[in-house]
Amino acid sequence: MRKNYFNYLSRIVFLLIVFSLLMGCGGKNKEKPNTSITASATTTTITNAGGDITIVVNANAAWTATANNGAKVSPSSGKSGTTNVVVSIPANTSSGDKTYTITFTAGTTKTNTTITQTSGTTAQIKLSSDKLDIPYEVSEVSFEITCSGDWEINKNNLPEWIVGFDKDKGKGDATVTIKTNENNEKQNKTYVLTVKSGRNSASILLQKASAPNRAPSKPTNLAPKGSNAEIIPLYTWTASTDADEDEIKYTVKYSKDNQTWKSIPDTKNTEALSRETLEPNTTYYYKVVANDGYEGGVTESDVASFTTGTTKSYYADCEYKVYQTASSGAPNPVVLIFTGDGYTPELYKYGGQFDTEVDSHIEALFDVEPYKTYRNYFTIYKIAAYSNETGMSVKNPAKTVDTRFKCIWEGGNSTGISCDFNSVIEVVQNIPVINSNSEEELLTTLSWSPVSIVINEDQYAGTCTMYKFGQDKGWGFGIVSIANTPARSSNYDNTRTQVHEFGGHGFGLLADEYVYYDQLIPDANKQNRERWKGYSVIGAYGNVTFINDPAKCEWAQFIGHNDYTEANIGLYAGALTYSSGVWRSEESSCMINNILHFNTQSRWQIYRRIMITAYRDENRPNIVEFVDNDKVKVNPFKSKSPIKLPRPHTPPIMYDNGRLVK
Repeated sequence: MRKNYFNYLSRIVFLLIVFSLLMGCGGKNKEKPNTSITASATTTTITNAGGDITIVVNANAAWTATANNGAKVSPSSGKSGTTNVVVSIPANTSSGDKTYTITFTAGTTKTNTTITQTSGTTAQIKLSSDKLDIPYEVSEVSFEITCSGDWEINKNNLPEWIVGFDKDKGKGDATVTIKTNENNEKQNKTYVLTVKSGRNSASILLQKASAPNRAPSKPTNLAPKGSNAEIIPLYTWTASTDADEDEIKYTVKYSKDNQTWKSIPDTKNTEALSRETLEPNTTYYYKVVANDGYEGGVTESDVASFTTGTTKSYYADCEYKVYQTASSGAPNPVVLIFTGDGYTPELYKYGGQFDTEVDSHIEALFDVEPYKTYRNYFTIYKIAAYSNETGMSVKNPAKTVDTRFKCIWEGGNSTGISCDFNSVIEVVQNIPVINSNSEEELLTTLSWSPVSIVINEDQYAGTCTMYKFGQDKGWGFGIVSIANTPARSSNYDNTRTQVHEFGGHGFGLLADEYVYYDQLIPDANKQNRERWKGYSVIGAYGNVTFINDPAKCEWAQFIGHNDYTEANIGLYAGALTYSSGVWRSEESSCMINNILHFNTQSRWQIYRRIMITAYRDENRPNIVEFVDNDKVKVNPFKSKSPIKLPRPHTPPIMYDNGRLVK
């Protein structure tokens, strides 16, 4: 029994020993801990003199360090923890930079520190010239390089006319030949070529000559000649030829003594109108200069001469003509001024394009009531304004045309056109009835006399610009109006636009009655329009109302009037581009869609302006007189419009003492 007990105990002890041994050897089944190592710098620099760089190493295991290119590391090994390692870099005596890589290793983990050392010596480099002229033909030219070390040509972004080099790198002194192709253009080509040696470089300017230019031939067949020439002569000639097919511009030079010359601005045409009225019965000499715009490209014609008479058939610049004189017997004529933009001098021949197009706009206006009935109250002026180019500028897409009044169309789906107010004033004050003794008198006169600019352009567009000056109601009409309307449109009768912009806005000071926005008119818009109503004695924008009451609105006197029962005058929602909160008097009118008919309230407003202007008395307009003379008491278009507008209108542009009112 005792023997069995000891055997049993021995077995237990044996098993415990085996278990302990197994547990002690269990490390073979454990994962080894991860090793890590970091250095305080991954990149750094040092000068060519060399020296020591300290790097802080952090590791969780034993580590070693190695270096290349002769760098020394101390210590080169260590245990886990933080160690300051000093890397010693020898001096660099070479002509180039050196790079050292220090590698730190802990177990299977590595990290590197890269040290860049600047070059120890600097190669000197010099080129034989700062500039090298190269003929325009296919050619080879050379320059000298003086260098104490290696050099290389920088070939980045070489121009296409440099074909290549006989060598583009080397060591020491050398001659480099550049190969170039032909320059077919009539302008020099340049390129700065750089040669590098280490950190030093030298440059040379390469200039490829332009292709030779052949001058145009002489202009010939100059006119006028002989005697009795007009005092505003139209110079004409036969075009020059140019062997290079260059564009040619011509300048006419004229003189009374064949020595001192005046010039007419350049033209691409073969005619040019005198920009000044010459002295009658005087001999003038002139020549035409052809210029292709390149060096050596100027050729003068032979000198011709003529003797002036006393006649002329062209408007002079800023010359005015009276198209019609008022015959009503009223104390003051009602003055309208028509001018043009984008008309070059040659288009101002009497009876020519300017006359024809402006006349059609005038007649269109006076074919509409009440202008037609009261035409004898008007004196109408036309005045020339020379432009250097034909047409009209555009904002989008951008196009610039050199015109007198700088009229510019917004482009796209807009009908907006603006102009240079000061240029317009400068021209129209040449008309004697425009009193220009002072700025106040000038603007006062112009507030009675609106201006229409007919633009030499084929485009559906048009805008009236209104400028408020002075005190309310105390300074003429308080508003200077300038209407801008293209002369024609290939898909629309632009004289209708003239009636709307000039007859409606410019003279009648009427508001637009169309609707863009299906919403209530904002209070700010209402306030601006109310202010404008107070700026003139007739009440600008008197054809629309914010009063939804037939007994109190601006045209209450016509609602229910026996003579206008068929006109259906009332309150129709929508005007000033908004659908509600503002009302017009009739369903349709010129101020909606350019129909050649103004509604009753609009005709009354135009009539009032005519009477107040003619008599300088705001009490002169008489409702009985108006009704008796009113020829169109029923809208012939009813609610229908016979025309479709190519695009929506742009409301007037309005300025209050120089401040834009939107």
